[in-house]
Amino acid sequence: TYLTIDKVQFTPTNTTQTSYFWDLGDGNTSTKISPLYVYTTLGVYKAKLIVTTINGCKDSSSITIYANSIADVKSGIKMEVYPNPFGNDATLLIGLDRGGMGSIDLYDQVGKHISNLHTGNMNAGQSSLTLPANLPAGVYHIRVNINGHVNSIRAVKLNN
Repeated sequence: TYLTIDKVQFTPTNTTQTSYFWDLGDGNTSTKISPLYVYTTLGVYKAKLIVTTINGCKDSSSITIYANSIADVKSGIKMEVYPNPFGNDATLLIGLDRGGMGSIDLYDQVGKHISNLHTGNMNAGQSSLTLPANLPAGVYHIRVNINGHVNSIRAVKLNN
């Protein structure tokens, strides 16, 4: 399962069991039947459901979540790079809860500023931009700063 939005709705195939225990794979848990959860850090997570029947029998099932898009809930900035990793072209998708003055900057893996991709007014809602095609292979960090709120995402450029 690839996570391309900021929320995951976990739903068991059977909702008539006595109890449900979700290990969400990042240290958090839920006892709701069908929890809605936000992963706030990029990564690969193994979520596990343990159900208990009326007779006390337990069964479990797992799913792997690839969180390649994250939402900074406090900042209201959602970001995704696709495809990631990328060869020639990649798109940065940005969702903003609030508009305002801001900037989008590109950094290399050691934090050196490579390029300013945008400076100026940024509208609430969803927008996208294409990453520079002339980047050498490597790991990059894209940082969005709007109204003093910051979120960043990692992108990997492959050799062509």
